[in-house]
Order: sequence, then structure tokens, then C-alpha cells
Amino acid sequence: MASSIINQLTPTQEHFLKKYLLEEQLANELHAFGEPNCCDLLGYPFKSSHNHDSNELPLLSFYFKQFLATFPFITNNSEKDQRIFWQETLQPFIESFNTKPISHSEEREENITKRRQVNKKLLSGLLLFFNSVIITNQEITYLTASHYKPSDTGKIDKFQNRKNTHQPHESLNIVGVKKLRQEKQSSSWLPFYRTQQSHYAFIIQTSHEKRNYFVLKSYSQFKDLHKQLKSRFPGILTEVSLPHKEKSDEGWQSSDVYTESVVLVREKLRLALRGYLKALVKIEEVKNSSILSQFLLSDKVKLSSDDKIDMQQRLEHEAVMHQTQIEFQRQTTKIMLSLNKDFDDFKSRMVMYPDTISNIFIELGQNSDVKQLSPLLQTFNAWSKVEIAATIYQVFIGQDNSIEWFNKVKKFHRIFPHNIVYGILKYTNPMKMVSRIVDLLLVNIPSFSWNSELSDHSRKTGSKNLLSMIFIMLLNEDLSDFNKELTVLRERLVGYEPYMERIEYYTTLSNDEINRVREEADGRDMFDTVLVSTILEPEIIDGKKRIDPTSEVYLNLKQYWQLQIRKRDKDLFKQLWQEPELTELIKKFLTIFYQPLMAVFAKCDVHLAFRGFQKFIDDLIETVSKINDEEVYYLDSFDIYDKLKSLVDRHESVIWEFIHKIYVKDDQHLFLNLIHWLEKYLNMMRIKFVDPDMVKIALHGTKNIDEELFMKLP
Repeated sequence: MASSIINQLTPTQEHFLKKYLLEEQLANELHAFGEPNCCDLLGYPFKSSHNHDSNELPLLSFYFKQFLATFPFITNNSEKDQRIFWQETLQPFIESFNTKPISHSEEREENITKRRQVNKKLLSGLLLFFNSVIITNQEITYLTASHYKPSDTGKIDKFQNRKNTHQPHESLNIVGVKKLRQEKQSSSWLPFYRTQQSHYAFIIQTSHEKRNYFVLKSYSQFKDLHKQLKSRFPGILTEVSLPHKEKSDEGWQSSDVYTESVVLVREKLRLALRGYLKALVKIEEVKNSSILSQFLLSDKVKLSSDDKIDMQQRLEHEAVMHQTQIEFQRQTTKIMLSLNKDFDDFKSRMVMYPDTISNIFIELGQNSDVKQLSPLLQTFNAWSKVEIAATIYQVFIGQDNSIEWFNKVKKFHRIFPHNIVYGILKYTNPMKMVSRIVDLLLVNIPSFSWNSELSDHSRKTGSKNLLSMIFIMLLNEDLSDFNKELTVLRERLVGYEPYMERIEYYTTLSNDEINRVREEADGRDMFDTVLVSTILEPEIIDGKKRIDPTSEVYLNLKQYWQLQIRKRDKDLFKQLWQEPELTELIKKFLTIFYQPLMAVFAKCDVHLAFRGFQKFIDDLIETVSKINDEEVYYLDSFDIYDKLKSLVDRHESVIWEFIHKIYVKDDQHLFLNLIHWLEKYLNMMRIKFVDPDMVKIALHGTKNIDEELFMKLP
């Protein structure tokens, strides 16, 4: 039965069935990698107390032995040092980490936690590799047929246009800015003299019960809203910050010769506040709260003729920006497509001739001038510059919160001690200097230290060295903030102490006990399960087992749950810093990876590359500032693209010259060995073309398939 079904599949269906099966297998293996004995399952070079068969983790075991265990920075060391790294440094840390009940996404109630993001990226990368290597009977037919490839759709992904948020029917939008005047007494010794001061308020368009309203809110009212929300929802608004006012936000000015000059005052802040409101309504608790509803439905205002004119001008301005985004996308996509054939040839050549990358690196070593490189490298260079220009546009110009990101970059760049770092890199040996700093940070603090304050901190935090002390003190600051918020919630939950005790009891469970609660949940919300679970203590009186999910008590208990979970995670990370495994791993990692790199960089005038990067950031800030402040209103898309592309053009020689020096100065061929290691991936992908039977899987062996249901799948 199964064989007949498989034989009916088209090459495309067969390809995606194979991809699905690989993804399921990898997901299962990665899940097993979270177990304390995962290193045993991978086998050598880890030490194993049992003779585990590598078939338990066939894909991960293969990848680990072929690529991770053979990484050049590791294999450059003696066999003894390699064994110490795998068995006495990395393995104890992984085992220690996996025994700690660090929260999962279902506990944190976040769609994507950092841990889940890492797992997702890891799964995606491994799936890409194995899907490219392993083939089915009809795989070659699929690969040679005309179809959209991920690289095709990826060209468009970078230029995802934001929604046209200026449409009047949008449910939530900041559509205008109104200038308000108020009288103010100038000083205490002239009570009869009063002056007029002006400030700006923002016109918010919102809808309620199918009716549109306009409300007027000042920036100070936004600050009050944020303060109330943080007080009402402790621990929830950690990822949402209120945009700052800019003194230079005097607005964009049109220079269109056919219209009057138009100045859109506080336009940057308007867009940033709109992004802030949209971030708030993505949080379910905040979206349904009376605080936000009151904010959006109070202070209703009827638009004056001046307000309507201002609103229309801002809508037209956004329409121009939106059209600019579309045109920018067209320009960049057109250039990418013009490079597409050459770049596809380049990728095909890399697969069929895996030494292509080595030859390219050798070419860079023979020629530092990018203008004199071969057509193949010129194509790659042009492609890279378009990608960088597109990324700069998307991050710093094309989104509501672009100004916030841009201001953060400007602030960091302004306060960073570039000249000091440049002098250090130029006149000292950075490898020895950082090595001494690392020794200082990681050396054990003596019991009788010359610094009594240092000894006190060491005893209080349980830290063994300066680095662990720094991180533990930072974690303690976070825990102090959590405890303050938990105290507020305890005052609100008087009479519901048994529920709080159950939550606190859950945070003391081991991994095995938490898994029992997960099994009891069986897909239900973990918080709801904790409230009624028969596994946890204390027992809840039957009449109080159910709490209305729409009640304030339920919401406060949920916040209490989330804060306790975060608090437990912080405590667990404190334990990691107090244990020797993490410190040993950092020491060994720096020895194996950092020192060989710095040994090469020290010979390559890294201070010149650093100065070149500083000049690039200076130029980027000046260019983007000019586009944002003066030109975004009236420049067409090609002008904006040309300015960003020219920015990259002006600085491309720095990176290529640095790569050239790395080749020339790398007398131990560290980077050349790294490229040879990368070419192992290409050799694996090449097998399907030269010896397909070696990497072919037989799908017809699949059993227990419901034919009718299977053929209905998309």
C-alpha cells in the first residue's frame, strides 16, 4: 500500500515529503539533546559510561563527528588537549546545564523564547544541510525543474513593506500632531506678567464598537500610560520601551516647487509612538486592559480645519514614503535579478568544483584591489553591497521604530572610546593584553584578599573569580527588581496564598517532576495546570479551584507565575556562574579559539581595519541622518538607493584589504584550513551528482500510511 502511494508522488511532492521526514527526525534528536546524558549518546570524542549506539542520534552524531569534532581551531591542538576540551571541559558543562530546570516557552508563555530561537535556528541550519545532501529517487528531476527556490523568495524578504498604516480605516493610528498653547507665569517676582508656551499633542485615531474616534494625547500622557502599565503589569513590559523625545525633531520639510513649504513637526516622534502603541496591543493582557482602553477613548476631540490639513499632509507624506519603499524594492530587486544568473553560476560552480572558495581566497591573497578581481568575485562583491544597502534601508529608514534603532547606534558610537581602542590596537599586543585581562577575570579570588570589599562580595555571591562576581551581581540586581514586583503582587493577592504557594512549589521541582506536570497538562496551558494539578501542594479547597480567567485575580496570579519563573531562571544562572564548569569552559574556549585568531590579527594591522570601520559608521550616520532629516520627503527611490549604495562603495576597499592581509600574514594557514573545512560541506552536496546512490533514501519503505488522507495533504 505504502509503495503504491509513494510511486504516485510527483518530484516536488517527494522532495517535500523527504524534507518533512528529515525535519521530524532532527526535531526528535534535538529534543533528546536536552537530556543530561546527551554527550553519551553522541559518543566519541565524549567519554561514555555505556556503549551507546550512535544510531540513537544518527543525524546529529554524523554531523558532530564529521564537522564539529574536525573544526580546524580544535584540531590544531594536540590530541591530549582535544580530549581535555571535549571530555573534561565541555561535557561537564553540558551535563550540569541540562540538569537545571530552566524554563521552556510554555512556562514563559512567550511565542519565542531565546532558547527556542536558538533551537529553531539550529534546526533550520541542520535541515538545510541534510536536505541538500540526502536525495530521493526523483530529487534530481526536482532540482533541474523550474521552480521557486528559497534564494528567490529571500530576495524579496529583505524588502518586506510595512503595511500602509495611514489608511483611515485602520483601527489604531496616530494621524496628526496639534500645537497647543498655554499661559504660564514667568516668575515669582513678576506675578502680573504671563507668557505663552506651546507644546505638541498627538491625534490618535481609534475605533470602538464599529465607530471611529479621534483623541488628543500629549507626550506626558504617554509617559503616564507607560508608568501605569508597568505598575499594573509588572514583568510583562520588559521588551517594550517608550520612545524618547528628540530636541531636533522639528519635522520633515517638503521642497516641492509646485506646493507650499510643509513642515511636519514631531513627525519622528509620531511614527515612533505609533510603533509603541502597536507593540502594546500585541500583548494580550495590555490590549484588553482598562488602562489602555481609558487612554484610547478619553480626551476625544473634533478635528479642526487645520487638524485635517495637517492630517492630510502627514498621510501624503506617508504615502510618499510607502511608494519610496516599493520603488526601492523594485530597484534593488532589479539589480539582484541582473546578478542572479551570474550568482547562480557561482553557486553551481562552488558545488561542482568545491575548491572554488580556496581559489577565491588565494586570488584575494594575490590582489588587494577589489577593482582588479576576477568577474566571479566582482559578481559576489556587487551582490554583497546590494544586500548591505538594503539592510541599512530596512533597519534605519523603512520602519516605524527605525528612528529608535538609529538613535541607539548614534549614542553607542558617540560614547565608544574609538581613539583609546585604536591606540591600544596599534601600540600594544592585543593578544597578550586581552590574555592578561582574561587571566585577571578568571583567576580564583584568594580567601584572604588584599581587598576586603572584594572578599566580602566573593563570600556573599559565592563567586570564585571576578568574571563570575560581575555576572552574579548583575543577576542579583534583576532579582531585586523581581522581588519588588512580587511584593506588590502579594499585597494584591491577599486571601489567595495557597495559589501563590503552589506556584512557588512548582519552581522548586526537578526536571523529572516538571515533566510529570507537563504530561498532566497534555497540551493545556501550564499556568492553568499548576492551579489545579494534583501533583502540586498545597491542596486547593474544591470551591476555590476555578478562578475566572477574565478576573483581576487571575491576571495577577498569572503575573506572579511569570515573575517566579523568571526568578527561578535567574537563580539557576547564578548557580552556573558559581560552579567551576562554566569558568573552565570560558578559559578553554579562549585558549582554543581566541588566541589563534588574535595571533593572526596582530600581524594584520587590525588597528587600520578598526579605524576604517569607525569611518564607515561615521559616514553611515551622516548619510542616514541627511536622508531622515532633509531628503526622505522628496528624494525618489533611486536617489535613496544610490546614496546608500555609494556609502558602501566608499568603504568596500577596507574589508578586502584586511582579507588580503590575513592571507599574506597567516603563516600557519589557519584561515586556509578553515576554508578547506567549509569545502567539506560543498563536497557533501556534490555527492548526489557524482554518486547519487550513496546519499539516496528509499521512501517506499515507509509503512502504515493512510492513503486517502495522505493524498489529500497539500
